[in-house]
Amino acid sequence: MFYLSFGEVQAQSNNAQQNLQLAQQFYEKGEYDKAIDIYQKLEGNSETFFEIYQEFRTSLKQLKDTKSEEALINKAYLISGKDPIYLFELALFYEASKSEKDAEKQLGKALKALKNNSYQIYKITQLLMDANHPEWAKEVYLKGKEVFDDPNAFDLELAYLEGVMGDFRSMSISLIQYANTHPNELQNVIQLIEIPIETKEKANVFEEELLRSIGNNNEAWSEIELLAWLYKKQEDYASAFDQIRSLDLLRNENGDQVLDLARLAQREKDFRTASKAYNYIIQKGRNHPLYHTASLELINSQKSLIFQKSDYNSEDLLKLKDSYLQIINENPYAYNTARAKIELADLEAKYLFQIDSAIARLVQVLEDRDTARDFLATAKLELGDYYIMNDQDWESTLLYTQVAKAYKGTPIGEEAKFRNARLAYFKGDFEWALTQLKVIKGNTFELISNDAIELATFISDNYNQDYNEDKAAMKSFSEMDILFFQNKWSEANRIA
Repeated sequence: MFYLSFGEVQAQSNNAQQNLQLAQQFYEKGEYDKAIDIYQKLEGNSETFFEIYQEFRTSLKQLKDTKSEEALINKAYLISGKDPIYLFELALFYEASKSEKDAEKQLGKALKALKNNSYQIYKITQLLMDANHPEWAKEVYLKGKEVFDDPNAFDLELAYLEGVMGDFRSMSISLIQYANTHPNELQNVIQLIEIPIETKEKANVFEEELLRSIGNNNEAWSEIELLAWLYKKQEDYASAFDQIRSLDLLRNENGDQVLDLARLAQREKDFRTASKAYNYIIQKGRNHPLYHTASLELINSQKSLIFQKSDYNSEDLLKLKDSYLQIINENPYAYNTARAKIELADLEAKYLFQIDSAIARLVQVLEDRDTARDFLATAKLELGDYYIMNDQDWESTLLYTQVAKAYKGTPIGEEAKFRNARLAYFKGDFEWALTQLKVIKGNTFELISNDAIELATFISDNYNQDYNEDKAAMKSFSEMDILFFQNKWSEANRIA
């Protein structure tokens, strides 16, 4: 037996690499006949065959040598160990050669050759998608279900293909099937469906198929979750509540999702749905872990409903106050109690004009050792405002300064700085107020920065310390603004 020396093997390898580089140069220049001459010398080497395969095929295609191209694909199939992807390449080749009958026949052969190899199936479908043949890719996935003996295999991929092919109803059905068999992967379904359902027609189709599936299965949890998600996306919070309540009952859950929906509806100003959702939790009884939280947030929802009306009266407000007092007296949790006191103080100070009661209530919050740190900051800011309303400016400055120092660099700390600057404006110290506002408006907390910009712009546009007329006008503005802030409207209107 004859063996090559190491030097001879190395020389052959170097020669092959040189030929590869030379062929690549001819290929890039478009000199396909010269490139083919070299490829033909290299194709017998199984180690380099697949390095030249694509360029070799392209070169043959450019020279319209279909016979050699077909032979090359068949050779790739054999050298690869009969990888079925090359059978699909042959089907595409026949189709490109205007031989539709041969293409269909070859596609049938290729499908029969598929094995239970998901990576291989994904490679083949990508090849077919790149060749603009989603309908062939769909056949591959359907055949994949057979070879894996799994009717649920490739549902997500099929759904995507059906969407590409414009069959949105089939896409919806496939996604619903996938959600049913993969309940922990609903986010994958949502990612695929989120953009298409922005059109009303497609949203209606998806809703129809979800309702059909739910009608066939009373415990179709995944479908109910998707339907709730769809309704939330459409801002139909009442319908979303119906679905989430069903889930809560079916799964015997503790109302967490219902509470989330109630809060979402409240943020979006659907106070009626929010109230229904809070009441659903409350009806679970006083011993339920979310009972006190839902009870407190229900009052907020009711308050918003009242303020939506233009004809609310003191009786409406006093009923709200009684509800807050009941929460405060019955709630065993310091967190909820502190929050209820802060919200009740707001009602008393701004709407019932019971400023002394509001101040006393917040002083209680600050003196309670169990009050959460963030509530302490909120209580101090609100109490500072109420002191202004009660003509106790020094106490306001003290509280705002405390919060600004304790929460430096945070939104609530910046809010405290803004309120201090606003107080300076109220008192007529316009230059100091403007200096502080210019610092605040450069921060990254958008809402606070916008407030600071608005007030700073107003002062800059209307105040010039060199003109007594401007000083007098700004003094009138600030006096009027603080009177409005203190709910002293008749006095403020006299200045206006």
